[in-house]
Amino acid sequence: MADTPTLLPLLEILWHSPEFYEIRLARGTLDFMPGDCVALQLPSGKSRPYSIASGPTDPWLAFLLRRMPGGGLSDHLCQVPLGTLISVSPPFGWFRPAAGDWPRVFLATSTGIAPFLSVVRAGICPPPLACFYGVRQRQDALYARYLAERWPLTVALSRETSPLQA
Repeated sequence: MADTPTLLPLLEILWHSPEFYEIRLARGTLDFMPGDCVALQLPSGKSRPYSIASGPTDPWLAFLLRRMPGGGLSDHLCQVPLGTLISVSPPFGWFRPAAGDWPRVFLATSTGIAPFLSVVRAGICPPPLACFYGVRQRQDALYARYLAERWPLTVALSRETSPLQA
């Protein structure tokens, strides 16, 4: 695998709530393992690492982001025109849920659910005993219903009193 970044066009921006969105880039020839991260960089030079949310056979690369006004990259990525070339580093990371002993319990908050989405989309490991997902509000629970259809999922809300019934 090359050590140089790959330029991939922005295909889509999907808003899940006023604060959370997903970007999808053309897949190109980038190979990765579920749980990997990449560094995304705009032509302006701003760069940040993000976990890949898509599965290894999906035709795009998906990333979940929380728009942070004034943020290093999240405030900019949601405003770039479709077709903009985004620099993507070679994949890196150490989260390998398919390896090792089972059973497991998974914990995630906010957009940290992205590597778990990649794992479930890949179908590479048995379901964990439980997946706990902490978010502020129901609308922030990205792909909760999708995950709950496949894994035992508990969503914990910090700013609302009733739990999400996925």
